[in-house]
Amino acid sequence: MPLARRQAAEWTAQAAPLTRAETALIVAATFLYWNDSLRQIFPGVDNASVEFRLIHFAFYGLFCTGLITIGTPVLTRLRQVPLLLAVLALPLMSALWSIAPAETMQRSVAVIGSSLFGIYLACRVPPLEAFRLIGTAATLSAMLSIALIFFVPSVGLMSEGEYVNAWGGAHLHKNGLGQMTALGAIICLIVVMAEGMRRHWFLATGIILNVFLLAGSRSLTSQLVFVIGVVLLLTMRRFIRLLVDSAIITATLLVGALVFALVTISADSLAELLASFGKDATMSSRLPLWQMLSGFMEGHWWFGHGYEAFWTDESYAVRIIQRKLGFRPWYSHNGFLEVWLAFGLVGLALVTALIVALASRIIRGLYRDTADPVLLFGFVYVLMILLQNAAEATILQRNTMSW
Repeated sequence: MPLARRQAAEWTAQAAPLTRAETALIVAATFLYWNDSLRQIFPGVDNASVEFRLIHFAFYGLFCTGLITIGTPVLTRLRQVPLLLAVLALPLMSALWSIAPAETMQRSVAVIGSSLFGIYLACRVPPLEAFRLIGTAATLSAMLSIALIFFVPSVGLMSEGEYVNAWGGAHLHKNGLGQMTALGAIICLIVVMAEGMRRHWFLATGIILNVFLLAGSRSLTSQLVFVIGVVLLLTMRRFIRLLVDSAIITATLLVGALVFALVTISADSLAELLASFGKDATMSSRLPLWQMLSGFMEGHWWFGHGYEAFWTDESYAVRIIQRKLGFRPWYSHNGFLEVWLAFGLVGLALVTALIVALASRIIRGLYRDTADPVLLFGFVYVLMILLQNAAEATILQRNTMSW
Protein backbone atom coordinates (compact mmCIF):
# COMPACT_ATOMS: atom_id res chain seq x y z
CA MET A 1 0.00 0.00 0.00
CA PRO A 2 1.42 3.44 -0.90
CA LEU A 3 2.92 5.35 2.01
CA ALA A 4 0.43 8.21 2.21
CA ARG A 5 -2.56 5.87 1.88
CA ARG A 6 -1.15 3.56 4.55
CA GLN A 7 -0.69 6.49 6.93
CA ALA A 8 -4.19 7.73 6.15
CA ALA A 9 -5.57 4.26 6.89
CA GLU A 10 -3.74 4.19 10.23
CA TRP A 11 -4.88 7.69 11.17
CA THR A 12 -8.53 6.95 10.41
CA ALA A 13 -8.61 3.29 11.48
CA GLN A 14 -10.85 4.06 14.42
CA ALA A 15 -12.97 6.64 12.61
CA ALA A 16 -16.47 5.88 11.42
CA PRO A 17 -17.39 6.68 7.79
CA LEU A 18 -18.42 10.26 7.16
CA THR A 19 -22.05 11.00 7.84
CA ARG A 20 -24.10 13.02 5.37
CA ALA A 21 -23.95 15.96 7.76
CA GLU A 22 -20.15 15.81 7.91
CA THR A 23 -19.90 15.50 4.13
CA ALA A 24 -22.21 18.49 3.70
CA LEU A 25 -20.16 20.50 6.24
CA ILE A 26 -16.89 19.78 4.42
CA VAL A 27 -18.25 20.68 0.98
CA ALA A 28 -20.00 23.80 2.32
CA ALA A 29 -16.90 24.99 4.21
CA THR A 30 -14.68 24.35 1.20
CA PHE A 31 -17.06 26.29 -1.01
CA LEU A 32 -17.16 29.11 1.55
CA TYR A 33 -13.35 29.36 1.63
CA TRP A 34 -12.92 28.75 -2.10
CA ASN A 35 -14.47 31.96 -3.38
CA ASP A 36 -15.64 35.42 -2.29
CA SER A 37 -19.37 34.91 -2.79
CA LEU A 38 -20.05 35.55 0.90
CA ARG A 39 -18.18 38.86 0.69
CA GLN A 40 -20.24 39.77 -2.36
CA ILE A 41 -23.50 38.97 -0.59
CA PHE A 42 -22.55 40.68 2.69
CA PRO A 43 -20.16 43.52 1.83
CA GLY A 44 -18.72 45.57 4.63
CA VAL A 45 -15.67 47.50 5.75
CA ASP A 46 -12.74 45.09 5.44
CA ASN A 47 -15.31 42.38 4.68
CA ALA A 48 -16.45 42.64 8.27
CA SER A 49 -20.23 42.92 8.06
CA VAL A 50 -22.07 41.38 11.01
CA GLU A 51 -23.62 38.63 8.86
CA PHE A 52 -20.23 37.77 7.35
CA ARG A 53 -18.63 37.37 10.77
CA LEU A 54 -21.52 35.40 12.25
CA ILE A 55 -21.44 32.84 9.43
CA HIS A 56 -17.70 32.37 9.78
CA PHE A 57 -17.91 32.05 13.56
CA ALA A 58 -20.62 29.42 13.13
CA PHE A 59 -18.25 27.39 10.96
CA TYR A 60 -15.39 27.84 13.45
CA GLY A 61 -17.68 26.43 16.13
CA LEU A 62 -18.60 23.43 13.97
CA PHE A 63 -14.93 22.67 13.24
CA CYS A 64 -14.06 22.96 16.92
CA THR A 65 -16.95 20.67 17.86
CA GLY A 66 -15.83 18.15 15.24
CA LEU A 67 -12.28 18.13 16.59
CA ILE A 68 -13.51 17.65 20.16
CA THR A 69 -15.64 14.74 18.94
CA ILE A 70 -12.61 13.09 17.34
CA GLY A 71 -10.77 13.43 20.64
CA THR A 72 -7.31 12.04 21.39
CA PRO A 73 -6.24 11.34 17.75
CA VAL A 74 -6.27 15.10 17.17
CA LEU A 75 -3.68 15.66 19.90
CA THR A 76 -1.63 12.76 18.53
CA ARG A 77 -1.60 14.30 15.07
CA LEU A 78 -0.79 17.79 16.31
CA ARG A 79 2.19 16.54 18.31
CA GLN A 80 3.63 15.34 15.00
CA VAL A 81 3.67 18.87 13.54
CA PRO A 82 5.23 21.24 16.12
CA LEU A 83 6.38 23.68 13.42
CA LEU A 84 2.82 24.05 12.17
CA LEU A 85 1.61 24.76 15.70
CA ALA A 86 4.35 27.37 16.12
CA VAL A 87 3.35 29.10 12.88
CA LEU A 88 -0.34 29.03 13.84
CA ALA A 89 0.54 30.56 17.21
CA LEU A 90 2.35 33.50 15.57
CA PRO A 91 -0.73 35.65 14.78
CA LEU A 92 -2.12 35.43 18.32
CA MET A 93 1.28 35.95 19.96
CA SER A 94 1.99 38.95 17.74
CA ALA A 95 -0.84 40.85 19.47
CA LEU A 96 1.66 41.34 22.33
CA TRP A 97 3.85 43.62 20.19
CA SER A 98 1.44 44.65 17.44
CA ILE A 99 1.14 48.32 16.45
CA ALA A 100 -2.62 47.69 16.23
CA PRO A 101 -3.30 45.01 18.87
CA ALA A 102 -7.11 45.05 18.57
CA GLU A 103 -6.97 44.50 14.81
CA THR A 104 -4.34 41.78 15.20
CA MET A 105 -6.34 39.95 17.87
CA GLN A 106 -9.54 40.06 15.81
CA ARG A 107 -7.86 38.80 12.65
CA SER A 108 -5.87 36.18 14.56
CA VAL A 109 -9.12 34.59 15.70
CA ALA A 110 -10.19 34.37 12.04
CA VAL A 111 -6.98 32.76 10.77
CA ILE A 112 -6.87 30.27 13.65
CA GLY A 113 -10.58 29.53 13.39
CA SER A 114 -10.42 28.85 9.66
CA SER A 115 -7.21 26.83 10.09
CA LEU A 116 -9.21 24.47 12.28
CA PHE A 117 -10.88 23.28 9.08
CA GLY A 118 -7.57 22.02 7.71
CA ILE A 119 -6.83 20.24 10.98
CA TYR A 120 -10.32 18.72 10.98
CA LEU A 121 -9.85 17.42 7.42
CA ALA A 122 -6.46 15.92 8.28
CA CYS A 123 -7.77 14.14 11.38
CA ARG A 124 -11.16 13.01 10.06
CA VAL A 125 -10.88 12.29 6.33
CA PRO A 126 -8.37 10.17 4.34
CA PRO A 127 -6.52 12.39 1.84
CA LEU A 128 -8.02 11.09 -1.41
CA GLU A 129 -11.53 11.26 -0.01
CA ALA A 130 -10.81 14.81 1.14
CA PHE A 131 -9.61 15.65 -2.37
CA ARG A 132 -12.84 14.27 -3.82
CA LEU A 133 -14.90 16.52 -1.57
CA ILE A 134 -12.66 19.54 -2.17
CA GLY A 135 -12.78 18.91 -5.92
CA THR A 136 -16.58 18.79 -5.76
CA ALA A 137 -16.69 22.19 -4.05
CA ALA A 138 -14.15 23.60 -6.53
CA THR A 139 -16.31 22.41 -9.44
CA LEU A 140 -19.44 23.95 -7.91
CA SER A 141 -17.53 27.19 -7.39
CA ALA A 142 -16.40 27.15 -11.04
CA MET A 143 -20.02 26.70 -12.14
CA LEU A 144 -21.05 29.68 -10.02
CA SER A 145 -18.25 31.81 -11.48
CA ILE A 146 -19.25 30.98 -15.05
CA ALA A 147 -22.89 31.78 -14.29
CA LEU A 148 -21.93 35.16 -12.79
CA ILE A 149 -19.55 36.08 -15.62
CA PHE A 150 -22.01 35.37 -18.43
CA PHE A 151 -25.38 35.99 -16.82
CA VAL A 152 -24.69 38.54 -14.06
CA PRO A 153 -21.73 40.53 -15.45
CA SER A 154 -22.33 43.34 -12.95
CA VAL A 155 -21.04 40.87 -10.35
CA GLY A 156 -18.92 38.47 -12.39
CA LEU A 157 -16.82 41.12 -14.16
CA MET A 158 -14.53 43.57 -12.40
CA SER A 159 -15.83 47.12 -12.51
CA GLU A 160 -13.02 49.23 -11.06
CA GLY A 161 -9.36 49.99 -11.65
CA GLU A 162 -7.16 48.94 -14.55
CA TYR A 163 -8.87 45.56 -14.89
CA VAL A 164 -12.37 46.76 -15.80
CA ASN A 165 -14.37 43.90 -17.40
CA ALA A 166 -11.74 41.32 -16.43
CA TRP A 167 -13.22 38.03 -15.26
CA GLY A 168 -13.72 37.80 -11.52
CA GLY A 169 -16.59 35.36 -11.27
CA ALA A 170 -17.35 34.50 -7.66
CA HIS A 171 -14.10 36.23 -6.63
CA LEU A 172 -13.46 39.88 -5.91
CA HIS A 173 -10.40 40.03 -8.19
CA LYS A 174 -9.15 38.24 -11.30
CA ASN A 175 -6.05 37.07 -9.41
CA GLY A 176 -8.26 35.31 -6.87
CA LEU A 177 -10.11 33.59 -9.70
CA GLY A 178 -6.83 32.53 -11.30
CA GLN A 179 -5.29 31.29 -8.07
CA MET A 180 -8.24 29.14 -7.03
CA THR A 181 -9.08 27.76 -10.48
CA ALA A 182 -5.46 26.65 -10.90
CA LEU A 183 -5.66 24.85 -7.54
CA GLY A 184 -9.11 23.43 -8.30
CA ALA A 185 -8.04 22.01 -11.66
CA ILE A 186 -4.96 20.38 -10.07
CA ILE A 187 -6.98 18.76 -7.26
CA CYS A 188 -9.64 17.44 -9.65
CA LEU A 189 -6.86 16.12 -11.91
CA ILE A 190 -5.21 14.30 -9.00
CA VAL A 191 -8.42 12.38 -8.21
CA VAL A 192 -9.13 11.57 -11.86
CA MET A 193 -5.56 10.33 -12.37
CA ALA A 194 -5.74 8.18 -9.24
CA GLU A 195 -9.19 6.65 -9.67
CA GLY A 196 -10.23 7.11 -13.29
CA MET A 197 -12.50 9.44 -15.23
CA ARG A 198 -15.48 7.08 -15.33
CA ARG A 199 -15.80 7.14 -11.55
CA HIS A 200 -15.38 10.90 -11.41
CA TRP A 201 -17.02 12.45 -14.45
CA PHE A 202 -18.12 15.40 -12.31
CA LEU A 203 -14.52 16.17 -11.32
CA ALA A 204 -13.43 15.67 -14.95
CA THR A 205 -15.95 18.39 -15.80
CA GLY A 206 -14.40 20.42 -12.98
CA ILE A 207 -11.00 20.22 -14.69
CA ILE A 208 -12.44 21.64 -17.92
CA LEU A 209 -14.39 24.43 -16.21
CA ASN A 210 -11.50 25.48 -13.97
CA VAL A 211 -9.02 25.53 -16.87
CA PHE A 212 -11.50 27.60 -18.91
CA LEU A 213 -11.81 30.14 -16.09
CA LEU A 214 -8.05 30.14 -15.49
CA ALA A 215 -7.47 31.03 -19.14
CA GLY A 216 -10.04 33.81 -18.94
CA SER A 217 -8.70 35.24 -15.68
CA ARG A 218 -5.62 36.72 -17.36
CA SER A 219 -3.66 35.88 -14.20
CA LEU A 220 -0.23 35.09 -15.64
CA THR A 221 1.23 33.87 -12.33
CA SER A 222 -1.58 31.35 -11.79
CA GLN A 223 -1.44 30.17 -15.41
CA LEU A 224 2.30 29.60 -15.12
CA VAL A 225 1.87 27.77 -11.81
CA PHE A 226 -0.81 25.54 -13.32
CA VAL A 227 1.27 24.59 -16.38
CA ILE A 228 4.31 23.77 -14.23
CA GLY A 229 2.11 21.79 -11.83
CA VAL A 230 0.58 19.66 -14.58
CA VAL A 231 3.98 18.97 -16.15
CA LEU A 232 5.34 17.87 -12.78
CA LEU A 233 2.33 15.65 -12.07
CA LEU A 234 2.79 13.86 -15.39
CA THR A 235 6.58 13.54 -15.32
CA MET A 236 7.84 13.82 -11.75
CA ARG A 237 7.62 10.14 -10.86
CA ARG A 238 10.17 9.43 -13.59
CA PHE A 239 12.94 11.63 -12.21
CA ILE A 240 12.26 12.15 -8.48
CA ARG A 241 14.69 9.42 -7.40
CA LEU A 242 17.37 10.80 -9.72
CA LEU A 243 16.94 14.24 -8.17
CA VAL A 244 17.17 12.84 -4.64
CA ASP A 245 20.19 10.65 -5.43
CA SER A 246 21.98 13.67 -6.92
CA ALA A 247 20.57 16.20 -4.45
CA ILE A 248 23.89 18.03 -3.94
CA ILE A 249 24.40 18.49 -7.69
CA THR A 250 20.75 19.54 -8.16
CA ALA A 251 20.90 22.09 -5.33
CA THR A 252 24.21 23.47 -6.62
CA LEU A 253 22.78 23.94 -10.12
CA LEU A 254 19.63 25.63 -8.79
CA VAL A 255 21.60 28.03 -6.58
CA GLY A 256 24.01 28.73 -9.44
CA ALA A 257 21.12 29.49 -11.81
CA LEU A 258 19.54 31.83 -9.25
CA VAL A 259 22.79 33.71 -8.63
CA PHE A 260 23.40 33.96 -12.39
CA ALA A 261 19.91 35.38 -12.91
CA LEU A 262 20.31 37.93 -10.12
CA VAL A 263 23.70 39.07 -11.44
CA THR A 264 22.97 39.17 -15.17
CA ILE A 265 19.33 40.26 -15.47
CA SER A 266 19.24 44.05 -15.57
CA ALA A 267 16.25 46.26 -14.87
CA ASP A 268 15.88 46.93 -18.61
CA SER A 269 15.97 43.25 -19.57
CA LEU A 270 13.50 42.44 -16.80
CA ALA A 271 11.18 45.13 -18.14
CA GLU A 272 11.46 43.65 -21.64
CA LEU A 273 10.75 40.17 -20.29
CA LEU A 274 7.68 41.36 -18.43
CA ALA A 275 6.47 43.29 -21.48
CA SER A 276 6.72 40.14 -23.60
CA PHE A 277 4.17 38.55 -21.26
CA GLY A 278 1.89 41.57 -21.32
CA LYS A 279 3.05 42.88 -17.93
CA ASP A 280 4.28 46.36 -17.18
CA ALA A 281 7.85 46.87 -15.98
CA THR A 282 6.75 47.45 -12.37
CA MET A 283 4.68 44.24 -12.17
CA SER A 284 1.53 46.31 -11.55
CA SER A 285 3.44 48.55 -9.09
CA ARG A 286 4.68 45.59 -7.06
CA LEU A 287 8.38 46.40 -7.54
CA PRO A 288 8.24 50.00 -6.20
CA LEU A 289 6.02 48.78 -3.35
CA TRP A 290 8.54 46.09 -2.37
CA GLN A 291 11.39 48.58 -2.52
CA MET A 292 9.60 50.90 -0.09
CA LEU A 293 8.64 48.29 2.51
CA SER A 294 12.11 47.66 3.96
CA GLY A 295 12.27 51.32 4.95
CA PHE A 296 9.38 50.80 7.39
CA MET A 297 10.98 47.85 9.23
CA GLU A 298 13.25 49.93 11.46
CA GLY A 299 12.65 48.79 15.03
CA HIS A 300 10.57 45.84 13.79
CA TRP A 301 13.20 43.63 12.15
CA TRP A 302 12.93 40.72 14.58
CA PHE A 303 9.21 40.49 15.39
CA GLY A 304 7.46 42.68 12.83
CA HIS A 305 4.42 44.92 13.25
CA GLY A 306 1.92 42.23 14.25
CA TYR A 307 -0.44 40.08 12.18
CA GLU A 308 -2.04 42.28 9.46
CA ALA A 309 -1.36 45.37 11.58
CA PHE A 310 0.84 47.12 9.04
CA TRP A 311 -2.00 47.63 6.53
CA THR A 312 -4.65 49.14 8.79
CA ASP A 313 -6.29 52.41 7.77
CA GLU A 314 -4.62 54.22 10.69
CA SER A 315 -1.12 53.18 9.59
CA TYR A 316 1.17 56.12 8.91
CA ALA A 317 3.31 53.93 6.64
CA VAL A 318 0.33 53.08 4.44
CA ARG A 319 -0.48 56.76 3.97
CA ILE A 320 3.08 57.42 2.81
CA ILE A 321 2.97 54.45 0.42
CA GLN A 322 -0.40 55.57 -0.93
CA ARG A 323 0.92 59.07 -1.58
CA LYS A 324 3.98 57.78 -3.45
CA LEU A 325 2.21 55.09 -5.49
CA GLY A 326 -0.99 57.00 -6.16
CA PHE A 327 -3.24 54.22 -4.84
CA ARG A 328 -3.89 52.42 -1.56
CA PRO A 329 -2.37 48.90 -1.40
CA TRP A 330 -4.07 46.43 0.96
CA TYR A 331 -1.16 44.02 1.25
CA SER A 332 2.40 43.56 -0.03
CA HIS A 333 1.63 41.21 -2.96
CA ASN A 334 4.33 38.84 -1.71
CA GLY A 335 3.67 36.16 0.88
CA PHE A 336 7.17 36.16 2.37
CA LEU A 337 7.30 39.94 2.61
CA GLU A 338 3.91 39.79 4.28
CA VAL A 339 5.23 37.31 6.87
CA TRP A 340 8.26 39.55 7.43
CA LEU A 341 6.09 42.64 7.92
CA ALA A 342 3.85 40.81 10.39
CA PHE A 343 6.32 38.64 12.33
CA GLY A 344 9.81 39.84 11.45
CA LEU A 345 12.79 37.59 10.84
CA VAL A 346 11.65 35.21 13.58
CA GLY A 347 8.36 34.53 11.83
CA LEU A 348 10.03 34.30 8.42
CA ALA A 349 12.45 31.69 9.79
CA LEU A 350 9.58 29.63 11.25
CA VAL A 351 7.53 29.70 8.03
CA THR A 352 10.59 28.80 5.97
CA ALA A 353 11.38 25.92 8.33
CA LEU A 354 7.77 24.67 8.02
CA ILE A 355 7.90 24.68 4.21
CA VAL A 356 11.32 22.98 4.17
CA ALA A 357 10.11 20.32 6.64
CA LEU A 358 6.99 19.68 4.55
CA ALA A 359 8.99 19.44 1.33
CA SER A 360 11.53 17.11 2.93
CA ARG A 361 8.83 14.79 4.25
CA ILE A 362 7.12 14.67 0.86
CA ILE A 363 10.35 14.03 -1.07
CA ARG A 364 11.31 11.19 1.31
CA GLY A 365 7.89 9.64 0.77
CA LEU A 366 8.09 10.01 -3.01
CA TYR A 367 11.52 8.40 -3.03
CA ARG A 368 9.93 5.28 -1.55
CA ASP A 369 6.74 5.47 -3.65
CA THR A 370 6.90 7.64 -6.76
CA ALA A 371 3.27 6.98 -7.76
CA ASP A 372 1.40 8.02 -4.61
CA PRO A 373 -1.13 10.69 -5.72
CA VAL A 374 -1.26 12.36 -2.32
CA LEU A 375 2.50 12.84 -2.20
CA LEU A 376 2.57 13.95 -5.84
CA PHE A 377 0.01 16.61 -5.02
CA GLY A 378 2.01 17.60 -1.93
CA PHE A 379 5.12 18.19 -4.02
CA VAL A 380 3.21 20.24 -6.59
CA TYR A 381 1.44 22.24 -3.88
CA VAL A 382 4.73 23.19 -2.19
CA LEU A 383 5.86 24.55 -5.54
CA MET A 384 2.52 26.36 -5.94
CA ILE A 385 2.99 27.96 -2.52
CA LEU A 386 6.44 29.25 -3.48
CA LEU A 387 5.41 30.55 -6.90
CA GLN A 388 2.06 32.06 -5.85
CA ASN A 389 3.61 33.86 -2.90
CA ALA A 390 6.16 35.51 -5.16
CA ALA A 391 3.40 37.78 -6.49
CA GLU A 392 0.48 37.27 -4.06
CA ALA A 393 0.14 36.44 -0.35
CA THR A 394 -1.55 33.22 0.80
CA ILE A 395 0.58 32.20 3.81
CA LEU A 396 -1.55 32.52 6.97
CA GLN A 397 -4.33 34.10 4.94
CA ARG A 398 -7.58 34.00 6.89
CA ASN A 399 -10.79 32.41 5.65
CA THR A 400 -9.38 31.04 2.43
CA MET A 401 -8.88 27.49 1.19
CA SER A 402 -5.45 28.19 -0.29
CA TRP A 403 -4.00 28.37 3.23
